[in-house]
Formats: sequence, structure tokens, C-alpha cells
Amino acid sequence: MPVNLAHLLNSAPASPPRSNPRRSIENNGPLPSRLRELLSPTAIRQSIDQNTTITSDQQSDQQSNQQSNQEQDNHPNQSEGSNQQHEPVHQETPLNAIQPNLFTSSASREPLYPPENRKPMQAVTFQLPPPVYNGVFQSGKQIKDPIYQKPIAMSSFSYTKGRQMLNGLRRFESLRPFVDAPDCIGFDLRTGIDERIYRDESVDEGLDGMLLCLSHQLESCEKTARLGLLRRIAETEFITWRGMLTKICSAVYEGSSSHNSGWEMNAMMVNGTIYIEESVTPESIAAKQTESQNIIPTYFGHSYESLMTSAIGGFDQVDTNIQWCSVVKTNLNQIKLILGGEVDCIKPEGFHQLQTHLENKTEIQPDEFIEIKTSALITNDREILLGTPLINIGFRDKSGFIRKSESLVTKEIPALVKSEADPSSRWSASLCLDTGAKILKFIKETIDPKRHDQLARHESEFKKYCAIETQKKMKFEKFEFNHNRWKHWPVFRIKFHTPPNSGEKGMKMRGSIEIQELDYETQVIGIVQKLKPKGSRVGFLSLVWFEHLVKQEMAIMNNEIKRERKEKVNQTS
Repeated sequence: MPVNLAHLLNSAPASPPRSNPRRSIENNGPLPSRLRELLSPTAIRQSIDQNTTITSDQQSDQQSNQQSNQEQDNHPNQSEGSNQQHEPVHQETPLNAIQPNLFTSSASREPLYPPENRKPMQAVTFQLPPPVYNGVFQSGKQIKDPIYQKPIAMSSFSYTKGRQMLNGLRRFESLRPFVDAPDCIGFDLRTGIDERIYRDESVDEGLDGMLLCLSHQLESCEKTARLGLLRRIAETEFITWRGMLTKICSAVYEGSSSHNSGWEMNAMMVNGTIYIEESVTPESIAAKQTESQNIIPTYFGHSYESLMTSAIGGFDQVDTNIQWCSVVKTNLNQIKLILGGEVDCIKPEGFHQLQTHLENKTEIQPDEFIEIKTSALITNDREILLGTPLINIGFRDKSGFIRKSESLVTKEIPALVKSEADPSSRWSASLCLDTGAKILKFIKETIDPKRHDQLARHESEFKKYCAIETQKKMKFEKFEFNHNRWKHWPVFRIKFHTPPNSGEKGMKMRGSIEIQELDYETQVIGIVQKLKPKGSRVGFLSLVWFEHLVKQEMAIMNNEIKRERKEKVNQTS
């Protein structure tokens, strides 16, 4: 059924009013020494055994005793506190290692406010590698080809004219076939320009569509396949749009100009996975609106796409609200990725087969994808990243008339560039992918709980919260999702700075990537969340998806506990 994105996000519970805005850290749980004792292997085994055997009366006694112990831990005497050694910022907590009564319910509901006078993380910079010429560095050294796994489709969804999102059996509704129009030569790309409809760019949808698509898949897939899908998502290192990764990979060749001053993205880590979205600000919206005033060059691309995906002899109205998006899994140099991206059309044979078997639940694989362009400038990172095997290019003159239509095989383009490009060409697909992998590694090493106190605190509390709710669920107690706890989850800004100069000397200059933590009140709440569809959020992630992450981690923990108990029974029998 249709899903109205704004309505779904509005249905999330509103944040409750703030209370005790600066709760002291001492009241958030036991001292590190006590925590280490409670998380020891012996205590864990005892906890698991007790949870399976004790009666309800024993549970009450045990809870009161543990609460009493906790109160003592939460109010240590001064001499004990003065001798306490500082613990590392981040420690790995064993799965299934958290006891339900480790924290009181009131403490676990308090937002994790940053400590008083805490300053955001200082900017960290990564220098991009030097450019190469036709696959060779200036030193003459050949580029080592990166390893990029062939993308595999996980799910897909459609956007309609009204920007409604369609999942399930209707997810292919906006999908279109490729039609190699025989009479396209001489077509005027200005056709229909006065009837065009462009989607509202002032609304920052971020990752909402892709994450809601994954949420729907988790809810609708077979129970036997659900745990595998949960694990796959949990093990993913980066989730983002194909367009964001394209910018990251292409940064090595970006130069300074009046039209290119770099780009900015937002990033946050939740449960070990880093989410990256485009940074949308009032200034960037104004810039897009200024660009849209020069509509003719932009419209030419949409017009050619409409021509090549409409019935022969027809021309569908250009409406950029209508999209079909695919979500794929892949990895780049062993970095696990989930990417989402719009697909222009698919091969006509695959489209016909889909129309005759609408009940088919099988996803359309990237082998069927076709990208449509109206530019001879070929940088095929976009197609490689999503696995698109074929690109159709419509060559036009300055007046907007098609003069030639040609299809190219994506994997043959690097060799074509190397053999036919000007000797001074600096384009190399291998360097783009290799640089992209290095930038992702830099992002992962920087946005790391081991280097960031507030992120470590949120990641640790997330695991504890999931463990507590898992054990409550195993006792058939009601699941309580507390989103207010996570309202100050750290968000980071990734900035690409183009080389400072241009021309011969500027070619030797290199761009850089900078990462800096955002101020939560002024930048995250005041700008990032303000431009999103209405509804509660954790950072820039929708509350719908964040709750799925909690349930996802609980399901994995629950399965692990059952497996350990089964192994223990087998050992004793």
C-alpha cells in the first residue's frame, strides 16, 4: 500500500519535555569497578542460569537486593571515588552480558546529555592522494586495482507523482523499460518544458526512503530469512546513497572553480554502522534554486530520459517526483556497504518478464539496469557502484537537438578512456575506487568510539539498553522503546575542500577531507533536523528506523542467548 513519508514520520511519538537537563554522570550507573565485576564471565553465567530457574518470589528478592547494591554503587564515599582509576573511553561489552537490573528504570530514561563545558571534537583532516594520468602515477607507478564486489540487490521501492513511497508488490510501479527509439535523431529536447514538474528540493529527505524500504523488508520477509538479513544490516559498515559514494570516490579529481567549492555531508555511527547523507542547509537550498532558474541544460537530461523510456512515438511528461530506487549490498576493499540509488530504466526483456509475473518477490538484479545520459563526459563511478552494466548516451548540439545515440558497456569504459583519451587525461576508475576506500577508512577511524567520548557513551548505552530489553522480553515483559534517551546522539560533518589553486601549478595541489563534530543544539536541531520532514529523530535518522535498530539488536541478542543455552544443555546431557 502507498506510504506517505511525511505522514509516517509524523506518526512517531513526540519528544517528552525535558527534565533535570544536566543530570550528573554519577547517577547513570555503577562505578567501573562494579560494572567490571557484574560483566565478568562468572557473573554472566550465573545471571543466565538464575534467569531460567528462579521463581517469581525469588525474582522479587533478587531485584530488591540488586537495587540496594546499585544504590550503594551510585553513592560511593569520597575516599573510594578518589582512588578510582580512569577507565578507557570505550570497552567492548560481551553479547548477553548485561543484567536487567544494572540500571534503574528512571536512570535509563534520562537523555545522555554531554558533560558540562564539553567541547566538540576538533576537526581532523585527510590529504587526498595525487592524481594519475591514464592509470599511471607521475612517478610511473601503476595503480593497484581495488576490489569491488559485484552489487547484489536487496530491495527496491518507488516514488509516485505525489511523492508517495510504494513497497511490497507495488514497489515496481515507477519502474520503466528502456526503449531504443529509432526516430530519436533530431528530437528537440525542449519538448514539454513548460509542463515539467520538479520535486520540492527544500525538503531534506536524507536517508529516509532507503531506510524505510529496509524496514519494510525486515517486517515482510520470511521468518527463516529475517535473522540473516538482520545480521547483514548489523555487520554493514556504511549505509548511504550511491550519489554520496560517487562524490567521495571522485574527489581525487575535483578541482577548484567558480562552480565547485567542494561538498559537505553529515555522518553518524549507530551500533557500529556509519550513516552518511548529503548536508542540506538554507544556503545549499538557495543555491539549487538559483541553478534551477537556468532550467534548459538540466531539463535536457530529463527530457532525453523520458524519450528513451516512453512508448515508441510517445513522450511522457517530465516529473522528477517519480523514481524507482534499488538498494544493493556490496563491499569496497572489504568495507561492507549498503547503497541506494535511482535507476533510470531496465532492459525491456526483464521489464516484460516482471509485468507477466507481478506476484514474483524476486528483486531485479543490477545486470538489468541501464543508465541514461546526455553528456559525453564519462566518469562511470555511478554505474560501477550500483552495478549498472549499460549506459546510453544521447549526444546533442547546443540548441538541444539529438544528433547521436550510443550505448556503452560500463566495464569497457576504463579501457576506452585509457586508449582514446588525451594523453593529459587524469581520469582513472581504479584510482577513484581506491581513493574512495581510503576516505571511508579515514571516516571509520575518525568516527570511532575509541576516539570520541560522547559517541562511546551512546554506543555503550545502546548495547546495554538492548540487552536489558532482550532479557525483559524473554520474561514476557512489555517492550518499552525510550527514544528520548538518545536525543543527543553525536552527528559529524564531512567536508571536502578542493585544491587551493588551479592550472599547471594547481594540478600538483591536492584536495582534503575534513571531519568535525556538529554542535547539537545549534547545528543538528537548529539546521539539520529543521529541514527534515516533521517527526522525532535521533540525529538525522528517523525514529522509525532507530526503533528497528533496537529491535534488530534485540533479535540478534535473543538468538545468541538461546544458542548458548542450547549448547550448555548439550554439554550437560
